[in-house]
Amino acid sequence: MHSPRTVFACLAIGSCALVAGSASAQDDRTLAGSVRQCRTIAEPAARVVCYDTIDIGALPASAGRAAVVAPPPTQRAGGFGDNQLSRAPDARAAQPERVQAGISAVTEREPGILLFTLADDTQWLSVDTVSQSYSRPRRGATVEIVSASMDSYLMRYGSQHSIRVRRVR
Repeated sequence: MHSPRTVFACLAIGSCALVAGSASAQDDRTLAGSVRQCRTIAEPAARVVCYDTIDIGALPASAGRAAVVAPPPTQRAGGFGDNQLSRAPDARAAQPERVQAGISAVTEREPGILLFTLADDTQWLSVDTVSQSYSRPRRGATVEIVSASMDSYLMRYGSQHSIRVRRVR
């Protein structure tokens, strides 16, 4: 039995023989065979009717249907700055405006580009180069990272000017 939508579409374009023809595609017992037969139909509306009449559930599992395997769940680092790691729209919903954390390491990646590893094992990279006069925070020092405009972040340390950073881990 075909759906009312399929029957209406068939009657509207006067191609009822195509519905019977697509049913014979079921005799091929393969999904690929059914799809190949529908692809040969030149009329777009009739081709859609043909695709709609393929009963995927009636085909045996060995008829060319691959088992649907869910991808492994990705591990998302939670917390402040997570929106820079994954572009999920819900990432910024529960984030605070600022966070204070201790420094566990500071390394210079390039001249003037610093990588800050915080006590919670997150890493932040300076976006802009820092000058030679910038006093780097030492291990155990507390920094403040503040949410800025357009999903960017500023790191404050002591009385120095803020530097723009992005979260890398």
